[in-house]
Order: sequence, then structure tokens, then C-alpha cells
Amino acid sequence: LRRWRVGRRPMGIALVPGQDRLVVANTTSHDVSILELAHKNETQTVSVPRDAFYNAPLPDGKGAHGANLLPVGSPGTTSLRTYVSLLETPPAGKASTAANIALPTASTSLREIVVSKDGRTAYVVHTLGRIQVPATQLERGWVSTNALSVVDLDKKSVSATVLLDRVDEGASDPWGLCLSPSGDKLWVGSRGTHQLVQVDLRRLDALLEARRKKGENPLDLQYDLETMYRSDVLERTELQGRGPRGMDVSQDGAFLVVACYYSGTLDVVGARSGVVRRSIPIGD
Repeated sequence: LRRWRVGRRPMGIALVPGQDRLVVANTTSHDVSILELAHKNETQTVSVPRDAFYNAPLPDGKGAHGANLLPVGSPGTTSLRTYVSLLETPPAGKASTAANIALPTASTSLREIVVSKDGRTAYVVHTLGRIQVPATQLERGWVSTNALSVVDLDKKSVSATVLLDRVDEGASDPWGLCLSPSGDKLWVGSRGTHQLVQVDLRRLDALLEARRKKGENPLDLQYDLETMYRSDVLERTELQGRGPRGMDVSQDGAFLVVACYYSGTLDVVGARSGVVRRSIPIGD
């Protein structure tokens, strides 16, 4: 058993591939600790914009991406937004922030982040406030929406933001993320609706490319509550547990295990069928 002293309220952790290093997101000290596991003490600290929350390592072991929970900027202006931080962690040398990638205006509550196997794309879920348009459809919760942003890591910019909501059904408080071993499916845990949202990444890529060829901006999908479902990009599964957060998929891609916070259970879900096979209590 070994302990390290890090920043305040450590949250997400990630092991950098090929390095004996652990990246720790410290929420209330707004920084990331880089721990050398061969030594007892923290080795480096890297500052991020605000409330570091989760980390995802790059497959090549050269760094990690961090999701920052809360926005920075002036309230009610276009500068109010959250950021994804690109951290460089060279095996020998000083870790640093290579870039802070801005998400759409009024983005907030970034949760988990995952990176594709080729290291070129990151996916992050968050809430998107509607501070630039009149408040309408209050009974349907349209003051804010729930979104998935696709980040182009080569260009260090957001290539698309799509909504997980439908016109008559939200996907509130998206939290956990998990990529299939083949990289063609992404699962999102909707903590507020107790559902699992499956994203068909091949269909999503095809949809985004088609819009680009038509001269349409994929970022405009952040205002569209129907296209993702009409195009069969998104599919929902009802869970038995309440409040899904963390999740992982089996090595063969056959099933997922979803940790449900409020019910204190683990739901085992068939990856293809979307059927909950069993719900396992984990105690009081």
C-alpha cells in the first residue's frame, strides 16, 4: 500500500500507456498531478482552466486529455465555455499543457472523456446551456440540453457537437463513457434518465461527412433534437439500476458492466442486444 500527496479533491485517474506514470485530475485545485509510480512523491503539477475532472490517456503514451468540469468566462457572453486540456507527458522531461480546446458556448458539466484507438479523436459528454436564445419549451426542459462533442485532436478543435436529447425526451446528466474494442460503438450513461445511450460512430462519421460535403456546419447539430435518432445514430437502453456513472466493456465486446450510483448495483448489459442480463447488488 502506497500513498501520494496530490491536489485538492482528486477525481479522475489514468495510467499513461508505456510509462510508469499516473495522471490525476484535482478538481478544486484546478490542476493535474503527474505521479511517477516508481517514486513515492508527486513529481509534477500542471494547471488547467478550471475543475479538472476526468483524464483519458493517448494510445501512443505521449500524453493525456483532461475534461474540465465547469466553464470559465463572463456569464451571459459567448466567452463562457468549458475546455478539454491536452497534456503532454514526455517520458523524460517536463509535463505541460499543449492546448486548451474550447467547447461550444455555455458548455458545462464535462464528465468522462475517451480517446479513439488511433489517437486522433476524443469524445466528451457535457451539458449545453441555452443562454443565447429565448427560453422556450420549459415543460420539456429546453433551458439546457445534453450533448456529445467530437474533438479533432490533430486540429485541436471541436469538429461536431450533437445532442443526446429528443424533442420529447431528455438524456439528462450524461456521465460515463465507454468505447467498444472495435472502436465503432460508444456508450453514454445518462444518470438522470437511468439509461444507456449507444452511439453508432460509423453512422455518425458518415452523417458528419455528408453535411460537410453539402456545405453545412456539423457544429449546427447542437441545435438539432431529431437528426441523431432519425439517422439511427443513437439508440437507448433502459437500465435496471439507477444513476449510471462509470462503465466498461468486456475484451470481446460482448457485454458492458455499468456502475449505477443511486441503486448501488452493477448492471450487466448485452452490447448488441442492449438487454440487461442481470443487476448485481454491491452492498450498502
